[in-house]
Formats: sequence, structure tokens, C-alpha cells
Amino acid sequence: MATIILEVRDRDRAIALLEAALQKEAAHAEMGIVKTRRRLREFEQKYGCKLEELDNQVASIDPLERVEWEGESEMLRRLEGEKELLRTIRICG
Repeated sequence: MATIILEVRDRDRAIALLEAALQKEAAHAEMGIVKTRRRLREFEQKYGCKLEELDNQVASIDPLERVEWEGESEMLRRLEGEKELLRTIRICG
């Protein structure tokens, strides 16, 4: 695991601030994950399939809706990756 070194004037306040910032960012990522999953479920219900099955199941889909669906899927992967990274950060002080 990589190490990042920070120089601060007030160690205790800096640690508290960093911990709060990490928790807040993880909470924001989780809110985004919940919202994005809800949007993905809406697409799945509308078209009766998952995105990966779309070409085999649905004859046609509005190209803009497809782009939005794919964008939501990519957003979910990004948010889940960020949340996982945030979970691995340890403040050693």
C-alpha cells in the first residue's frame, strides 16, 4: 500500500479534519450509488432486461436513452470504485 506524508501545524486537528472529510466523501459516494442503482432499475424495468442483455432482448431503444443508461452504468462503477478506495485509506498518526 502506498504512503502519503502530510506536513501540518496541528496534528490532532488535521487528523480530525481528514477523518471527517473521508467519512463525508464516503457518504456522498454511497448516496450516489443508491441514486444511480435506482436509475438503473428504472431502465431495467422499462426495457425488461439488464444493460448487458439489451441488444439481444430489445428491438430498438432511443439512442439518447441508451447513452444515458450506459452513462449511469459507468457512474455506478466509478462511484463503487471511489467508495472502495475511501474504505482502504488509513490515517496513521
